Amino acid sequence: MKKVVAIGELHSFLCWRVAGCHYREADSATALAAELMHIVRDPDVALVLVPGNLAAGASQALEDFRAATSAVLMVLPDDSNTQDAGYVSVRRSVERALGVDMLGDIE
Repeated sequence: MKKVVAIGELHSFLCWRVAGCHYREADSATALAAELMHIVRDPDVALVLVPGNLAAGASQALEDFRAATSAVLMVLPDDSNTQDAGYVSVRRSVERALGVDMLGDIE
C-alpha cells in the first residue's frame, strides 16, 4: 500500500498525522534533506508533504529527491507569505495546468 509522508515540525503536521499520514520530524533545512534521503529509499512512498519554510533552504535536496524517485513532492505554502517556496510552487503548478495565473499575489 502506498504511503503519504509529512515532514516538518510536529505542531504543523499533527493534522496530517491524524489523517493517517506517516510523519518524519525536521526542524531545519539540514534535517529536511536528511529525511528526504531516508524516504527516497522507500518504494512505498507516493507523496511527500513539506512545509515551504523548510523547503526554501533545501532547494538542492528537493531537486535531488525529485530526480531519484517517482514520488510526488508537494511543498505546502505558508499563508502569511506569497514569496514562500510552497506558495510559489503551487502557483506555478496551477499556472502550468490551467495556462493562467489564477492565484496571483496576495496583498
